[in-house]
Amino acid sequence: MATEPKLIIRKQPQAKGKVALFAMIRNEIYFLPHLLDHYRKLGISEFWFLDDRSDDGSAEYLRQQPDCGIVHSNLSFGDKVGDQPFGAAVKTLVPRALLMNRWVLTVDADEFLILPPPYDTVPQLAQALEANKLKIARALMMDFFPAKLKGVEQVPMTTSPFVMSPNFDPWSVLEWPDQAPNVSNISVMEGIRPRMLERLQKTRVDLSPLGGTYRFANVNKVPLFFWEGNARALSGHRNTVPASDQVQLVLAHFKFYPGYEARIAEAVEKSVHWQGAIEYRFLDLAVRNLADWSLKGPVSREYRSRQDLADTGLLYSRLK
Repeated sequence: MATEPKLIIRKQPQAKGKVALFAMIRNEIYFLPHLLDHYRKLGISEFWFLDDRSDDGSAEYLRQQPDCGIVHSNLSFGDKVGDQPFGAAVKTLVPRALLMNRWVLTVDADEFLILPPPYDTVPQLAQALEANKLKIARALMMDFFPAKLKGVEQVPMTTSPFVMSPNFDPWSVLEWPDQAPNVSNISVMEGIRPRMLERLQKTRVDLSPLGGTYRFANVNKVPLFFWEGNARALSGHRNTVPASDQVQLVLAHFKFYPGYEARIAEAVEKSVHWQGAIEYRFLDLAVRNLADWSLKGPVSREYRSRQDLADTGLLYSRLK
């Protein structure tokens, strides 16, 4: 018989904000200071973290932050809740339990939101969405990466992920129709992970750990949502409410950082992530075989400000 999930509030944030941020974490001591700094600058003043048994000091760090709430559960990331793993179900469970009739920004610890001009804060954007009678905002999840994998482990923990991994690949073809749940057309080979896989294939690396089923991760997400009624997160990439194409955000996604090799090894060993942690199995092959290979491709750019993304047409707002 399946165990019913229980949420236990260990600490509450000192005040409510117009938008609350929620993330499930496990051993994110590198990201947490950078994440809080980034989102505080974007106007977030209320953070909720479900801590999945961290043992690297993450929970202790969060206890010292007045604007952070901490939630624990009797279940862990890979446990089942109905037809979903707990790591996916929690994206519905926590907002429904704690944040109903609120704007909630749901992200992972390695995802850093970039807003389109003219919005400088997430609450400003939420207010604009309300004025346009919208309850959700979609985003492209875009990998940011270093020039090479070699040496990333030795970078000081105080180094911002944007400094450590300043490069991104703007897709020259990307079509995401209005109200559609997924991107319908994309120049997928212009992304860093497809390029890494192509390199592994050319160097004749044994790809049997991928089982011949590896597919590149979805790039579409819906991180900002007004929770009400029977709303539900169907996965980490989709919600029950369709998103308008009037506004498109970007989530800068950082897979390479101090400690990432240990994270990959743990994920491969536990195999509780999507499709038996196939994404982490792929990254494990890349770490072991591409350490000194230049990750930059023909369309790669260096990120200096959000205008670099706005200039590609991938980050925009047409809200009135």
